Amino acid sequence: MSLKAELDAFRSEFMAHVRPEVCDAMVRADMELAASGIAQRALKAGDRAPDSSLPDARGGHVRLNGLLAAGPVVLSFYRGGWCPYCNLELRALQQVLPEITRLGAKLVAVSPQTPDESLSTAEEDVKALLRQRHRMQPGQEDDFSVRNLADIAATREASARTLALLLAAVAGVSLAVGGIGIMNIMLASVLERIREIGVRRAMGATQKDILFQFLSEAVLISVAGGVAGILVGAGLSMGIEKFAGITTIVSLLSVIVAFGVSFTVGLAFGIVPAYRAARQDPVVCLRYE
Repeated sequence: MSLKAELDAFRSEFMAHVRPEVCDAMVRADMELAASGIAQRALKAGDRAPDSSLPDARGGHVRLNGLLAAGPVVLSFYRGGWCPYCNLELRALQQVLPEITRLGAKLVAVSPQTPDESLSTAEEDVKALLRQRHRMQPGQEDDFSVRNLADIAATREASARTLALLLAAVAGVSLAVGGIGIMNIMLASVLERIREIGVRRAMGATQKDILFQFLSEAVLISVAGGVAGILVGAGLSMGIEKFAGITTIVSLLSVIVAFGVSFTVGLAFGIVPAYRAARQDPVVCLRYE
């Protein structure tokens, strides 16, 4: 069936189910529109369409001349999902879309309705149809639920954000525990190396030298643990991808961030032991047993 036949059939069926006064109002509106001469002012076959720029669904802008530079354009004006005539026209164009593409043209629909609003309209239409099929009275609560992919995607994104926050909290606690462990190790190392500190100070080492020595050791311990963690994580990722078939990505940015965090933890928790070592009295250190 041709598009014109489908439009005529729908119009006839629609007119047969509405009140006579509604039909009269629609007929008068059509006649007034025809008498306004708008059809004579419209573009004809062979006319060149004026250039225009409109926003697309992704937030960018599309210029008609830019589309025409790549080839012919089939332009359809789609008022929205609420318009049955627009739906019939767009469905007919989609059916011949392979032929349009084969001829090197593009199909572009211009609509004032955003994708989210179109989806909401479709949901409302489905709900109205289901309420009619279930013979539900006005005001009666729905005995069904309608969900779309956008709702599912939003729920999944919210779950992912919650999981990311939990993992970040666990990672923060782990870093704090690891940093405290490094600090305790370095404090014990300071007590065990009192005489070494005294000897170095007696041979001319300054407080800054002792501070740098112990701080470097703390950073080295932390960075070594970070490198080991990076290697283990990368190995586990490759193992999961190989044996479980789940695609994993180890980005360079995550490796750099992990290395930087390890360095920062060693620097932050190594300051106290290094400062305590640098403040030791060299005379007392040499007499320490």
